[in-house]
Amino acid sequence: MLLSKMTAHMLKTRKDFRNLKDMPISQYLQELSFFDKDAAGGTVKLPLEAAVERKVKADLARKVDGAQISLMDFPILQDADLWKLSKRFDKFDGEFVYSKEGSLLYPTSEEPTVGYFSQCKNISYKDLPITLAGFRKLFRNCTSKNIVRLSEFEILDMYSIDAGPDSIKETIRTTIAPLFDSVWKQWNLNVVPVPKREGYTDFKYITEEGDDKIPGKEDSKCLSVGVIMDLADFYSRSMDLTYFGPTGEKQYPSVGSYALGIERIFYSMAHQNKKEVNGNMTIAWPNGTAPFEVGVIGIGENGYDKRTQEHLISKGIPVLNDDTKDSLGVKTRRLYAIGVPYIAFAGEREEKKGVLGIEETRTGQRYERKIDDLVAVARKVI
Repeated sequence: MLLSKMTAHMLKTRKDFRNLKDMPISQYLQELSFFDKDAAGGTVKLPLEAAVERKVKADLARKVDGAQISLMDFPILQDADLWKLSKRFDKFDGEFVYSKEGSLLYPTSEEPTVGYFSQCKNISYKDLPITLAGFRKLFRNCTSKNIVRLSEFEILDMYSIDAGPDSIKETIRTTIAPLFDSVWKQWNLNVVPVPKREGYTDFKYITEEGDDKIPGKEDSKCLSVGVIMDLADFYSRSMDLTYFGPTGEKQYPSVGSYALGIERIFYSMAHQNKKEVNGNMTIAWPNGTAPFEVGVIGIGENGYDKRTQEHLISKGIPVLNDDTKDSLGVKTRRLYAIGVPYIAFAGEREEKKGVLGIEETRTGQRYERKIDDLVAVARKVI
């Protein structure tokens, strides 16, 4: 279960929130303990980021299911010989991570996907298109400050096998592109499609903190969050994947590769929704994606905060109880900064009245509500 109270070694008990407004979002997220860095400069994902990304992945899985794309697990280990068949082995050999037995640790899945279906010798044009998707971690070798380390990042990896050029264009138009568009629209992300070449479109989130640029616009900064690639018959010819056409002749299908970066969507959501409310910096996470829906702050020592926390957890509400020794103001600013939608103040006065003092971090609105009314509101978005 996700941590439900402040824990010093996992959630930094930051007290000074004055400089968050102008802080780059990556530093902001690190300061608030969404992630941290290891000795080699690698990213260590902490419970707050993991909670947001788990909700993002659950929503993406629903979108994949709604698009009638089969969700599956791709193999973590891959046979290096598959990459030699596709003639990509020499190009990427320096980036591969090897197991002790010499297999590759998941760089990407075009080769094993096409390699699997190339063993199926009775595929008909009536079976196509085949669309697949899976959440996977990609592993690459990289060097940072002369330290060789493992680069790891997570994507929603998708593939299609189509009966030729017209079919794959239709798959992209009717299935893949609408799925991508629904992601940007639902989470209100400022993403633009950037064609790189025929059949290859990169999707860029526009941000002054990005590490990329849009071709032809040197003053633009952006972050790549997704890609759509029509790979034509490159893989099917090199790996001998065929299907039977309408008249029984063998043909080479077109293969499509599509991906959405989970960590990059997380970063974009945080950047897009960072704002100031009531003099406090916050992240107004889109509905259902905040790491916790409710943050509880106890007033006094009567234990109402812990009873409130236990009741909310029993109702399935993700809740964070700030039980540090910090002041009421510091606790409030901290929960604002994390982006917990509802702060519930629980003390003796509130318990006697049978209510909680509520403050909405998205709007700054303050009011009193019974605990089960808060449960009903929070349940609508989780």
